[in-house]
Amino acid sequence: RFRRPTGAPRCPHGRRMLGLIRAHPLLKPGALAQARRNNPLTASVLTAYGVVTLGDAAVQTAGGSFAADRNAAAATWAAATAPAYYAWWRWLDRRWPGTGIGACTVKALLNQVVTTGPNNAGYVTWCTAWRPRAAGTPPSAVWAEVRARLREDLPSVLPQAFAFWIPCNTANFMLVPLQHRVLFLSVANCAWAGWLSAAVNRGWGERAEGGGGER
Repeated sequence: RFRRPTGAPRCPHGRRMLGLIRAHPLLKPGALAQARRNNPLTASVLTAYGVVTLGDAAVQTAGGSFAADRNAAAATWAAATAPAYYAWWRWLDRRWPGTGIGACTVKALLNQVVTTGPNNAGYVTWCTAWRPRAAGTPPSAVWAEVRARLREDLPSVLPQAFAFWIPCNTANFMLVPLQHRVLFLSVANCAWAGWLSAAVNRGWGERAEGGGGER
């Protein structure tokens, strides 16, 4: 059995991540299976929230830090959008049924065209609004920061989103049943959301003196 050497420093970020994992409702025995049976939309929320929570925590911890508010911002956005994605994929399946390459390519391309702009713009806005700021920062300063982030980040995020997600969504439509698609996309989202969260949340927790965070 491995024992930590006497006097070796503990890792507070690792302890925080472990506590986050242990407390997560998704990891309670049978929670996800029961939710999927009773309410697939609830299951999609639990799945998205759980995977993004753990994925972002892993990315942050690997970088030597952990900001719980940044993690909550990423996870709550994933959870909030999961039911809409589930309903949207169900409509696509009804409109273009089947798992042939033609139908799945149409669904993947249409999915990307419809969702990429609003989803990424919403994510950047949501995470930027969550950023810690000095007390008394006026709302106008927050929205000025949101607009600056959108101008700075979206032009580079959107083409990379197309390149990453079109193959993932094509495989998702071809190979994965509807009830498991949120799980599949959430696993893929670990890599994507980890990168995007790190890019959007540069300087998270850093506060300018008397100001409202990074500009």
